[in-house]
Amino acid sequence: MSDPAYTLGSPPPPSRGAPPRGFCWVFLAKLGLTALVLALLAARINLQQLGAVLANGQAGLLLAAVTPTVVLNLVKPVRWLWLLRAVLPDCNYGVAFRSALVGAGARLLLPSKVGEFGRVLDVPRLPLLTGAGLVVLDLLMEMIAACLLAVPGLLIYAGPAVAGLAVLLSTTCIVALFFPRRFLWLVSRVLHGGPRLSSRLEAARDVVRLVGRRTLLRGVAISVVLNLLRFGQLVLLLLSVGAPMTARAVVVLPVVQLADGFPFTVGGLGVREWLGAYLLPAYGIRAEAAVAAIFLQYVISNVLPGIPGWWLLLRARGQAAAGVRREGPAACRVGGRSG
Repeated sequence: MSDPAYTLGSPPPPSRGAPPRGFCWVFLAKLGLTALVLALLAARINLQQLGAVLANGQAGLLLAAVTPTVVLNLVKPVRWLWLLRAVLPDCNYGVAFRSALVGAGARLLLPSKVGEFGRVLDVPRLPLLTGAGLVVLDLLMEMIAACLLAVPGLLIYAGPAVAGLAVLLSTTCIVALFFPRRFLWLVSRVLHGGPRLSSRLEAARDVVRLVGRRTLLRGVAISVVLNLLRFGQLVLLLLSVGAPMTARAVVVLPVVQLADGFPFTVGGLGVREWLGAYLLPAYGIRAEAAVAAIFLQYVISNVLPGIPGWWLLLRARGQAAAGVRREGPAACRVGGRSG
C-alpha cells in the first residue's frame, strides 16, 4: 500500500471521534431530500387506498416473501467472505455474517450506501482503508449485476439510449474491476489529481490485485443470483397485494430494483417507491399496489436484518468506548492472497 498509515497487517487506526461538520451538513441535506421524495410520493398516491391495500394483503404470500430475505442474508456474507479472505486468509463465515449484519444496521440510518462501510468496523484487525476498498468492490459487483439485468426493462420503457447508458455503466464497473491499472490510470489523467489522489488510486489498485479476478468473477455471478432473488421476492409481494402480473411488468421490475444502486435518500427510503408509482401503472399495476409491495420489500429486506445489525453496531461502539479490545475469532490473522 502507498499510504503508510494503512498498510496490510497494521492495526486499525484509532477512532476518529465525531464525524466532521461537512458530513453532518450532508446528512441533514439527505434528510431534507428524503422528506421531499416522500412528499412527492404522498402527492402521487391515495394514502387511504394504500392503507387498504396493505391491510388486505395475502398473509401466505407475505410469509413466502420472507424466505428470499433469509436466503439473501445467508448467501451475501459468502461474497463478503471471499473478499475478506484476500486480506485475512483464515477469516471465517461467522465474522463475515456478523459484519454484514452491522452494515445492514448502519444502512438504515445513513444516506446512500455509506452504511455499508459500517461492516468494516466489526472485522478484527482489518485496516480501515483496505476494508473500505473491499466494500467498494462488493458494491461494484452488485451494480454490475443490477445494470445488466435492468437492460431489457430499460429498453422497453425508456428506449435504446437509456438502456445504452446502463450498458455503459456496467461496462465501466467491469473495466474498473478486471482492468484496474488501465482504469485508474485513465481516472488520474481525467481528474488531474496530485500526489494524494495518486496514492489513493494506487491503494485501490492494490486492493483489487489482492482479491484477484477469479474471486471477482465468482462475486459477480453470485450478485446476479442475489438480484434474481430480489426480483422474485418483489413479484411475490406484488401478487400478495393483488397486483396483476404480466410478462412486460416482470421484465420492467429490474428497473425499479436498479434504484437500489442510487439510494440518495436516508436508507434508500422513497426512491424505489416513487419510481414504482410512476413506472408500473403503465403495465397495469396501480400506483398504490406498487408502493405497498415495494415498501413491504423495504421492511422485509432492510429493516428486519437491520435491527439485529444496529444492535451489534451499538454494542461494538459501547465496547470501544469502555476500552474493551475485541479480539474476534482466532482465525483472523492478517495476510494476503489472490483469489
